Amino acid sequence: MSRVDYADPLAPAPRFGLPEASDPHRIDPRAVRAVRYATIPFAISVGAHFVFFLAYWLPELRGPGPSWWLQQLAPLSSKYLVSGGEPLTELQEDSPGIAAALLLILSLLILWMTRSRHWMARTWISAPVLAGAAICVVTIALLAVQHSLGDFWLSVLLMICWAGAAGMAAWLSLVVDVDALPAKGHRSGLAILIAFILLGAPPTAVGRLLFAPELRQSAEDLQQSTEALRNEALALPANFWVYLTGVLVGLVVWLSYQIVPPRRDRRTGTLGAALVGSLITLLVLGALVTRPAALAQTQRIYTESPSDRLGRTCGTWIVDPAAPVERTVVIAGSGCRELTSYEGYIEREMQVFPDTLANLNARTPEGVPIRSQLISARYDRMLVVVSSDQEDHRATTVRGILLSGSIQVWQWSCASPTDLTVRFAAVPGVAEDDSDQGYITLPGETSSVVVGCPNLLKHLDPRTGLGKA
Repeated sequence: MSRVDYADPLAPAPRFGLPEASDPHRIDPRAVRAVRYATIPFAISVGAHFVFFLAYWLPELRGPGPSWWLQQLAPLSSKYLVSGGEPLTELQEDSPGIAAALLLILSLLILWMTRSRHWMARTWISAPVLAGAAICVVTIALLAVQHSLGDFWLSVLLMICWAGAAGMAAWLSLVVDVDALPAKGHRSGLAILIAFILLGAPPTAVGRLLFAPELRQSAEDLQQSTEALRNEALALPANFWVYLTGVLVGLVVWLSYQIVPPRRDRRTGTLGAALVGSLITLLVLGALVTRPAALAQTQRIYTESPSDRLGRTCGTWIVDPAAPVERTVVIAGSGCRELTSYEGYIEREMQVFPDTLANLNARTPEGVPIRSQLISARYDRMLVVVSSDQEDHRATTVRGILLSGSIQVWQWSCASPTDLTVRFAAVPGVAEDDSDQGYITLPGETSSVVVGCPNLLKHLDPRTGLGKA
């Protein structure tokens, strides 16, 4: 009787099944490379649009003029996708950005096709790749014809990378088994979400888009104001709620990405519950907290005086504190030469005095020295200031400025300007004399600017600069 022995008694017993069955957990390295290559065109298109998105919704980032990045990336961004049709660069004024929009759509399609487990998608992946490559070639050719390659060399380089990476992704996708594609992990997109939150600017821009568009316009208007006021639209607490709302939007997007496609397991249920809770929190916070705070901040920017936000100034005057929109006149700058008017926080006019107004050597007609940094007095809607065109800062000219229009109405000086003396009599709102300010009122004097020259003493009407009886 014959007996069958195993060469290796410890070897596992043979099992029935298909000898060529694929390993469900096997991942082809070429599939990983295909997805990475497909990510490059998508990152280029999304990145260019995102730069313009931030520049539009956060004017504080780009300052008064377009930045170098905006200029270089203009061919890769469509103004209708990120800025509501408003051009941010000279190129966008003449171009609707159709090519850039198509590249964004095609890059998303290529990324989806490289991860698709349907052979039909893998077969047709060459169509969007060729279409995107053709758009890149045509765009570069048009720039070359316009002799603008040097002005947009970064976009040209990125379009070459776009076409090359898309071609590699298509080639690798055609030779990879669909069952060997990398699966989406639990941490997919988590690094992007963390970077989104930590950078701060992206959530703030998203929050403005959804719940505080008025703050974007006020921030745009503030870019023409002084440097001290340009970031007032980012002031707390309103900007904190705008930022937090944007963070919740990022969280909702990440949770949505995690549960697609849905699976029947506990993790999907947990993520779904977190998604619903985050969405409800987003809507409640946005409607009941962020939106009212943004409107209140916008109202403050357009109506209140910025006098407590300007830092060091020579003098500040509110034309009419009871007006719905407070108009503020400020004298500041080197030598106190700059006179600026604001409506709310928005700068409207600015003029520069030809003479210096700071730290003058001046005396009253009675010989009392005036030690104020800025020798000035307000008579209702008229501001009277003293200036000097001398190197030793001796007072030479008295000027009358209408506060409501920031217009100089009159000026007065002696025949020999350096002999000028001045004081302010019966200044409205001043209860007691102050010799350091030049506020001295003698018995019987009414509101007037008292100027003196050798053998001359004259009382001027603050409204006209003419002599009073």
